Amino acid sequence: MSSTVNRLKSDFECAPKLQPFPAVVTRLIECVNDVESSMDDVAKIVELDAAISVKLLQLVNSPLIGLGQTVDTIKHAINLLGPKRIKLVALTYAASRVVCFHDKETLDQRRSLWKHSVGCAAVARTLTSCVPGLQPDEAFTAGVFHDIG
Repeated sequence: MSSTVNRLKSDFECAPKLQPFPAVVTRLIECVNDVESSMDDVAKIVELDAAISVKLLQLVNSPLIGLGQTVDTIKHAINLLGPKRIKLVALTYAASRVVCFHDKETLDQRRSLWKHSVGCAAVARTLTSCVPGLQPDEAFTAGVFHDIG
């Protein structure tokens, strides 16, 4: 093999692996968008994925939400957060899992990209107060995904 082919093969093997969009997130978004779905339907889907369940419980019990009480069931968390926030949590979780790296350097780059994406998302959501017609949750999602081609 030529050196160019060897180099391309080596680059390909070291490239980050794109993971499929989690099926549970796709089902969850479809359910949230379906006007005939109930919050019980949403809860049944969320309960299929431990990571999303944990993220929802962490969010609903965080100072950001400020309930002053502990929420310990998915169904209760979903009813308190509502469909827009549920969808946002699911999309954010999925975005964090799209690219998989295996070595420390690229893992650090992934963390840096994630911090950058969440920072951009927060700024985008904040800017919606200055621009009529923009939805804060949609701006946040766009900020999270803006660097993912």
